[in-house]
Amino acid sequence: MPSQNENFVFFDKADFERSLKRRRIKANVTVFSQAYTKDAVFLAAGGTFGKVCIWDMRVVLGQEATKAIYDPVLEFEVCETGDTDSAAANVFSMATFEEALLVACGSYVSAWDWKTLRKGQVPESPIWTTAVKAECNSIAVDVANGTRGATVYAACGSGIVYALDAATGAITTTFTGHTNMVHTVAALPGLASRHVSC
Repeated sequence: MPSQNENFVFFDKADFERSLKRRRIKANVTVFSQAYTKDAVFLAAGGTFGKVCIWDMRVVLGQEATKAIYDPVLEFEVCETGDTDSAAANVFSMATFEEALLVACGSYVSAWDWKTLRKGQVPESPIWTTAVKAECNSIAVDVANGTRGATVYAACGSGIVYALDAATGAITTTFTGHTNMVHTVAALPGLASRHVSC
């Protein structure tokens, strides 16, 4: 709260910095990634400042849609670093499968429960979080063997691609040999054997 003393106005520095940060976040969000639920009802988008926003597309695209309805039904922080001002807080990639929204934020990949998110609630914690030792640029999920045998692939700035068990987040395979950072990874589902392109 500002206080006045003759011709001077004093501000609480902490309040001013929080207010400035909120304005900066609102004005400068860049969306790096998005993912739909399998039924295309919910859209998740992630970008700068370690946040994920979720929209109910039935509302956004409905006949009753107004500008006020375009606000997300849910917004939550996914960044493990706690520092939402650093580049490590960027949500560069997301993927989805029946049970979870997969989020790559900084050097972490996490899985968030869709059942809870669909209710408009933020889960207390992710289903799992795995550190991948370098900034994760891209993730893809292969559900060729059904969701129980699903594999998540994470492409990293270190030139390494990790394969993770989608149910537990455990690293099952590490692919090395790239001479530079890996920007993108894609899984080709439905093939007799697993194919990954990076």
